[in-house]
Amino acid sequence: MIVYSQLALATLFNLGTVFFLKKAHGFTVFWPTVWAIVTVSLTQWLISRAMEGGMDMGLAVATVVVNVIIGSAIMGVFLFQENLPTQKIIGFGIAIAGIVIASLAKAPA
Repeated sequence: MIVYSQLALATLFNLGTVFFLKKAHGFTVFWPTVWAIVTVSLTQWLISRAMEGGMDMGLAVATVVVNVIIGSAIMGVFLFQENLPTQKIIGFGIAIAGIVIASLAKAPA
């Protein structure tokens, strides 16, 4: 169960990375750039810990990536006034279904 907590935390840090990358304006703003580097490093460390704890590599990375895709889209709508058309919502549903199906293949140790 701890591996899922690690992946959830990795997702939050990766959402922080996405936020800071948006604010860094192509790595031209210092502090958001520093925070992007810190949060992406923490994300990778947590994914590594989850894999060490028995999570399959493909499933660990796919879970975080899909969660970040959806989370960053929601963040874009509320923080950056970006659009969320129906096609994106359908695509996110398909991505979620893929993760659910893949996770049924093998539970972590």
